[in-house]
Amino acid sequence: MSRATDAAAVESMGITVTSTALTVVADANRLRGSRPRADPDDARTPATDTVVGLGRDENKEDNMVENSQKRTDPVCGMGVDPATAAANVEHDGTTYYFCSTSCATTFKADPHKYASATTS
Repeated sequence: MSRATDAAAVESMGITVTSTALTVVADANRLRGSRPRADPDDARTPATDTVVGLGRDENKEDNMVENSQKRTDPVCGMGVDPATAAANVEHDGTTYYFCSTSCATTFKADPHKYASATTS
């Protein structure tokens, strides 16, 4: 069916249609019966690992994990890096690191309760 025929059919129903709207409907009807083409049999996937291809250094990553100085927040149990800890408190010769000032305040209120539960 051509666009002119489509327009005449729609206008005979008393509906005013713009050419853009009619084009969209005509294209939708045309595409309704189409199917996507299959990939050719000779299509090949590259055998390279793109992450490695971009320069990933796994040895460096392993060293970073091994050199981590993470400590455990004695109040909530969260892992804390001493370099970026929100607070630290020394108690009985041991320094404890905290994820937040709230955990540090809780620890200061009853240090023996939390210090006996973990070692840092």
